Amino acid sequence: MSRPPLTPVALVRRRGLWMVLFGLIHGVFFPSEIIGAHGIVAVAFAGWFARKHHKRHLAVCALVLLLQIVPVVLAMLWGPGGEVAASTAVGLGSRGTRGIGSSAVNAALVRDQRG
Repeated sequence: MSRPPLTPVALVRRRGLWMVLFGLIHGVFFPSEIIGAHGIVAVAFAGWFARKHHKRHLAVCALVLLLQIVPVVLAMLWGPGGEVAASTAVGLGSRGTRGIGSSAVNAALVRDQRG
């Protein structure tokens, strides 16, 4: 007797549970383990992804990404040492060294700082 084939949702959930198990074992030896986290997401969202609401998926992913990026940018600009992060983004490091930006912008900023 053969078993009936698994539905895609059941297959993803079963594989997700195996990933959680391997993640627990792997996490004992490596604290930066992410296999278990991927398994939890697979188990939790297998049915949701199977429904194929692509626009809704994109909207949720964009919202999660936005919720991750905004606090980081705010912390870089207004947190401790934020003035260093803001000046580095413009092109000057904390000691006047070159950072990200075009050389023309850097030269103009250095001239303005020297007076």
